[in-house]
Amino acid sequence: MTESKIYISLAQRFLTGGSAAIAQSHELVGFTCYHAFESAGGAYATSRGKDYPRRHASKLNVFVASCNNRRFRHSVSALAIHLGALRNQFLYPIQTGSGWLHPMVQISRADVEKLHRRVSGIVRVIEREIP
Repeated sequence: MTESKIYISLAQRFLTGGSAAIAQSHELVGFTCYHAFESAGGAYATSRGKDYPRRHASKLNVFVASCNNRRFRHSVSALAIHLGALRNQFLYPIQTGSGWLHPMVQISRADVEKLHRRVSGIVRVIEREIP
């Protein structure tokens, strides 16, 4: 199996796992969406002969740059910005003036479901693009 096919397989597995967990732990699903998107980036970049880095921000940058002349570049770019901003909200409590917020209250289930649909769409596009 090629590196790009492994990455797209990982993306699909993250999305499938996320779908199964949505009712119990929607913030976890948000995090699986983030990883599915990163894996889709790995699939696309490596299918184009690029090295795919290990650092999260670098992965998103390489994915966006790899899509520079493609019809889906704007969708990838917008989602990279959105997911980059959300990543830590899926993982860590944040301090407010009155205490701490759990990740599950930092993003709604409806927003996570929408994010899942958007990432699933990108994964389908990338899957069609890799040889």
